[in-house]
Amino acid sequence: MTLIDSSVWIEYWRYSGSDVSARVGKLIKEKKVCIIGIILTEILQGAKTKVEMEYLDTILADIPRLPLNEDVFIKAAEISYQLKRTGKTVNTIDAIIAAAAVLNHTDLFTLDKHFKLVQQVAHLKLTSL
Repeated sequence: MTLIDSSVWIEYWRYSGSDVSARVGKLIKEKKVCIIGIILTEILQGAKTKVEMEYLDTILADIPRLPLNEDVFIKAAEISYQLKRTGKTVNTIDAIIAAAAVLNHTDLFTLDKHFKLVQQVAHLKLTSL
C-alpha cells in the first residue's frame, strides 16, 4: 500500500498528463492507495467551493483509511523529538503523516522534500517515480 500525501493528490488532479498523475492512476487501478484523515483535511480545506469540497470528499470516500491512534501520535512525537535533537524540524502534521506510514508499513508518496529528513530518524519508505 502507498499512503498518498496531499501534495501528490493536488498534482494528480491539476496536471493529468504528468508522471505523478500517471503513477497515482496506476496505484488507484491496482488498489494500492490509502489515506489518513489529516490528509483528507488538507485536501478538503483547499476546495474553492462547497460543491468542490463535496466532490473531492466523494472521490476519496472509497480510498482505504489508515488508523490514527495513540501509537501514531506517540511515534510522531518521537520523530519530532529525534529531529530536534539534530537541529532539524518538520511540522506536526507531517510528523503524524510520517508516523502513520511507518507504523502501518506503507510507502509514502509525497512531493515534499522535507520528508527525507524523517528518513534520518525513522524507517520511512518514500515512493519515487
